[in-house]
Amino acid sequence: ITALLNERYKGYQEKENRLASRLAHAEKLLIPRGFDYKAVKGLSQEASEKLSASQPLTLGQASRIPGVRKSDVALLYIALSKRPR
Repeated sequence: ITALLNERYKGYQEKENRLASRLAHAEKLLIPRGFDYKAVKGLSQEASEKLSASQPLTLGQASRIPGVRKSDVALLYIALSKRPR
């Protein structure tokens, strides 16, 4: 029975592992010094102010700042991903 269940849920486990890998990568995503948080469309004013004051070095650090919501972190991730390298 265990082998059958493992086979049945193998796809879900692989998807979960890929998601965990992406999240680990996102945690380490570097935020450039002097990044203009006010230029990120949709970012809440509170998050923009707190991020500007804290100047986190990574997206992971930004996600742990009180007052910065998950949606703010998602918008920041998108903005950072679109920046030319």
